[in-house]
Amino acid sequence: MQDLMQELQQLRSELNTALALLKERGIKLAETERAYKLAKARKIEEERDKKTAVSLIRELVIGDVAVSQLRMERDKARVMYRSVDEAINIKKLELRIVESQIGREWHA
Repeated sequence: MQDLMQELQQLRSELNTALALLKERGIKLAETERAYKLAKARKIEEERDKKTAVSLIRELVIGDVAVSQLRMERDKARVMYRSVDEAINIKKLELRIVESQIGREWHA
C-alpha cells in the first residue's frame, strides 16, 4: 500500500511538471504561429505590390525560404506541444490505474 501511495505521489508530481511544460510549449507554439503568419502576410503584400498574378501568390509565398523556415518552426512547436499533451493524458491514465489499485487494496 505504501508503495502505491509513493507511486501516486510521483505520478502527481510528474503530471504537474508536464502541465507546466505544456504551458511553456503552448506559449512557444503561439509565438511561432504568430511569426509565421506575419511573415506570410508580409510576403503576400510584397507580391501584390509587385502586381504578381493572384493565382501565383500562394505558391510563391509557400516557397519563400524565410516563410517556409518559419512554417517548419511552427510545425515543430506544434509537435512538441502535442507530445506533452499526450504525455499528460498518459499520466492521467496511470494515475487512475494506481488509484483503482489503492481502492482495491483499501477495500480488501
